[in-house]
Amino acid sequence: MNFTDQLEKIFGTEDEIPAEFALPGEVHQRTYLTNGEMAQWNGAVHEVYSPVCVRTAEGLKRKLIGTYPV
Repeated sequence: MNFTDQLEKIFGTEDEIPAEFALPGEVHQRTYLTNGEMAQWNGAVHEVYSPVCVRTAEGLKRKLIGTYPV
């Protein structure tokens, strides 16, 4: 078994994440606080990925967990 195969075996698939640790869905922050009021954000956003990889058909991938305003 080569290093890549060993590494992929460390990480599970998204379906193998226990329910108590799985996120219910992606979080896309589209509001921000300005002058004490929440305002809608329609500009650019930054993507946030999990630091933990999941095994996919294409190999190990970091899962997108959401976005926030830039």
